[in-house]
Order: sequence, then C-alpha cells, then structure tokens
Amino acid sequence: SIKGGGNMKVDSTRIKILLIERQLSVKEFCKINNMSYSTISAILRGQRIGQLKTIGQIADALDVSIDSILKEGE
Repeated sequence: SIKGGGNMKVDSTRIKILLIERQLSVKEFCKINNMSYSTISAILRGQRIGQLKTIGQIADALDVSIDSILKEGE
C-alpha cells in the first residue's frame, strides 16, 4: 500500500524490461506519453527519486500497477 505522496524508488530494471517487451526506447516512451525524457531517464538511472505523481504516470503508461514498478522493501 502506498502512503502519502512521498518519493519512491522505482525498480528501473523492471521498467526497462517492460519497455523492451513493448519494443519502446525510453525516448519513444516519453514522447508517446508526453513525459520529460530528462526526468524519466534520471529516475531510471537512480539519479532522481521519482515523485508519486510521476511514478503513477509511468505505471499508467505501461498499464501496470504502481506497486509492480517500485523497489521492494524501501
């Protein structure tokens, strides 16, 4: 369960696998979904912590639950 609107660590490997399955690059994914490439790529590289809103948008765009793209036990 998700508490509040805090910042979360995403499971970037999982997201990359989902993108590969959809035959999308991060750039294409961002373009299609009108997201900032610099923000999303920084989150995937672990240089930025994703805000719940952004992670929600990523999950929606990939048609998966937010829980499924979060790192366990953090």
